[in-house]
Amino acid sequence: MPTEPMYIDGMPLSDYGAKLLDWKPGAPVLTNTITPGNNYAFPRLLKSEITPKCLTATVDVIGADYADAMQKYSALVLAVNKTTELLMPDGYYYRSALSGVSEVDWPTPWIAEFTLVFQSVQHTALVSVDIPRSPFSLHYGGTAPAGYRIEFTAPDALPDFTICGITLNDIPNGAKVVIDGIEKAVTQNGTNKFSETGLTDFPVFDPQHPDTVISMSRFIPAAISYYPTYL
Repeated sequence: MPTEPMYIDGMPLSDYGAKLLDWKPGAPVLTNTITPGNNYAFPRLLKSEITPKCLTATVDVIGADYADAMQKYSALVLAVNKTTELLMPDGYYYRSALSGVSEVDWPTPWIAEFTLVFQSVQHTALVSVDIPRSPFSLHYGGTAPAGYRIEFTAPDALPDFTICGITLNDIPNGAKVVIDGIEKAVTQNGTNKFSETGLTDFPVFDPQHPDTVISMSRFIPAAISYYPTYL
């Protein structure tokens, strides 16, 4: 369990000379396309798009004096001014991108108080499942779509191989292949292999259909990993 209320890429907020005063995760941001039907028929949801939700964190940065507090403030803003993994007091991770910083208030000449604003996706820790057979039914427990990563090592040379409907060609013996629906990449021994696939969409779990069948053209031990993701 976390021993501090906020972590930034695994580092406690206190390492930046700061403490969390308040925080708030926003509501899910949904863009729904709905048809009302004719003659007052029941409404029907045609399409739903989910975008990252707002997360705010108000912090105090404590320095020895004004100049020291400003240096620590600047270092903290730099640390979060990229895609970060925030671990918050509710025990959830939030993959976040900084969208704004408030003006700084000075409760004392050595304490800088301000609010960080993020666009965030809420998830729990990475789950990895070894696939013991094909076909295999894998249950996804999140409430928002989540890309997943497929990994396997070729037991011999494979002219072609299909897994989860994705066909890959010309896989040499012993090659490690990763189809990464999280980071949107396909690699073979660490090099790009996207052009040697029949991939049209990266693999994604759909919470409306939580049981996904993992099938292969021939069984090869594989692993599926993903972040359970939530609205």
